[in-house]
Amino acid sequence: MKKQKYYVVTRGKIRGIFLTWDDCKLSVGGYPNANYKSFESPDEAVNFLLEGIGVPRLDNCREVASLETNATKIKNNTEENFAKVEKKVSDIFVENKKNQYIDEKSEKEPIFGTIEAYIDGSYEHASKTYGSGAVILKDGKILDEISYTGQNPNYVSMRNVAGEIEASMLAMKYCIDNGYKDLVIYFDYNGIEKWCTGEWKANKEGTKHYREFCIEAMKKINVSFKKVKAHSGDKYNDIADKLAKEAVFR
Repeated sequence: MKKQKYYVVTRGKIRGIFLTWDDCKLSVGGYPNANYKSFESPDEAVNFLLEGIGVPRLDNCREVASLETNATKIKNNTEENFAKVEKKVSDIFVENKKNQYIDEKSEKEPIFGTIEAYIDGSYEHASKTYGSGAVILKDGKILDEISYTGQNPNYVSMRNVAGEIEASMLAMKYCIDNGYKDLVIYFDYNGIEKWCTGEWKANKEGTKHYREFCIEAMKKINVSFKKVKAHSGDKYNDIADKLAKEAVFR
């Protein structure tokens, strides 16, 4: 009888333990510098995952209480099409595209121990100026509010997207400079994620530079992305939007 394998992804679109290679491949395919490994022992798989995300090993991966104590430490961002999952250790294994770290009902709650950045961009045609805004949070509290004003002639053709790209890079740089390893970027334009991961081909000077920046940044930090609807009343997205607009009209 063929033994069950457990595929552990510590760097990918989704970090977790998968029961099939096909599900694992969905997480690591096309992701820069993906890191994953297969195990035949569930205990070894769980501990490899925990070590990969900076959580102490468990002597017994079936110790539910121990895992639940650390649950907030190992939450991670996921894509909208992944289902709600259980919180007990017996459900740590991912199957049928489930992610064990985020509950649909709590996705707007702070992801403890992880830096969260809401970003936005703006553009003013008369002065050919783009602005960037980034709100940096940890455990639900604002650490910093960053803005940037740019007029690079190679980027202005992208208008406000140039500002959003710059804001995304500012968020990554903030984590690298301050020693944080896990970052979730909340964005409202799909290119912010897809150019970074290589899903979209970078054709312009600005997107090429962004892609190259992401490749280097992801060697140092874990970056995940979460799409938010623009101008939907989201508190932090509105702050990022305000920062970007203020940067344009300085």
